[in-house]
Amino acid sequence: MNELFNLLKQVFEDKKNVFEWELLLANVLGGLDQKEQGNFVEHLIITQLQKIDSSIQHCSADGVAVSLGSKYKNSDIFLPKGNYGANIKSNISKNVANKKGEPSNSFNIKIFDNSRNKRKVFDDRMKEIDNDEIILSISFDKDIGNLLWVAVTSLQEIKKNCGYNEIKELFDDITADHVKMKLSDLIRSAKKEGRFFKVKLSKEKIEKEVENCKKYPMPFMDRLYYSHNKEEKLK
Repeated sequence: MNELFNLLKQVFEDKKNVFEWELLLANVLGGLDQKEQGNFVEHLIITQLQKIDSSIQHCSADGVAVSLGSKYKNSDIFLPKGNYGANIKSNISKNVANKKGEPSNSFNIKIFDNSRNKRKVFDDRMKEIDNDEIILSISFDKDIGNLLWVAVTSLQEIKKNCGYNEIKELFDDITADHVKMKLSDLIRSAKKEGRFFKVKLSKEKIEKEVENCKKYPMPFMDRLYYSHNKEEKLK
């Protein structure tokens, strides 16, 4: 996990990469379909990580997930050098943070999706992933608007660091279609393990790009392409 965390720190040390996140968040605030948010976040972070380590694999890419086996069924990214996968969770919403600017205890994030398989039993799922899962969490509170939280931890670490006796206790309802846990627990665990940092964003740039998104609707990937490759600037 430390390998992944160190790669993430390298990603966000690059101002061009940070600008891409500002552009993505502007698209989200400018009306990007909520269902697309997770896909774009996943695509962007994996693309940026692959610039540093080309061996990193996108698990949902054709054939990759199948070749890795059921243990990585819930993973979005696989790091061959460390021989482990991670689930990327993006939390771009209001009320992610409380009034003190800390993770809200009431904000939950989806870890497992059982909506397509009603018969999936929690214990079976946990056995499938060897009773643990690494999570790469990227969070942004729309009301604060200038900070990105990046955290890396695992279910077993969260159990240990937050005082739970069993993995089941992390989740609000293990029988629900969407099995969720507290973002605050995840970040608390990541902090204890030294795998948490905040990225300072330009609120002014984001707000400016939000207006561009509203005036000139354009798919995020197209906007990203034009911003890097065209001489003419987005108005």
